[in-house]
Amino acid sequence: LEFPGAVPRTFIGALATSLASSPLVALLSATFHWPKLRSLCLARAVLGLACALSFARVQQAVGKAFGARTGACFGALVA
Repeated sequence: LEFPGAVPRTFIGALATSLASSPLVALLSATFHWPKLRSLCLARAVLGLACALSFARVQQAVGKAFGARTGACFGALVA
């Protein structure tokens, strides 16, 4: 049994998430002196929002291509 080694990963998603959340993290850290844990939770909330918005777009595209009922069923099955 052989393993191919490390799985190649990209940093683009992490970079986009940090770029999207960094202005808000900087503002709230300067204003309220937030600890790093809250900044991490905020960055994860930004990532969750991006996932939810992308899922809504895919569901909308499925509904447009195959009908509204199919889009609703897709959303119910995947969510």
